[in-house]
Amino acid sequence: MATAAGVSRRWLSDLESGKATAEIGLILKTLHALDIVLDAKPIGASEATGLNLDDLLRNFDDSHE
Repeated sequence: MATAAGVSRRWLSDLESGKATAEIGLILKTLHALDIVLDAKPIGASEATGLNLDDLLRNFDDSHE
């Protein structure tokens, strides 16, 4: 699995055990390797829209400072 996702076995083991410092890019690569689609939509939206992940993460960071 780690090879398919392009991550180390240690990183995958840490993710499986709930380590809180996992990098989003590696998580997305792992989801892709598992053929899992991440469908994001704003809260209250009835369907997924063109969502800018960079803006979403920036807003999340701003709201948690």
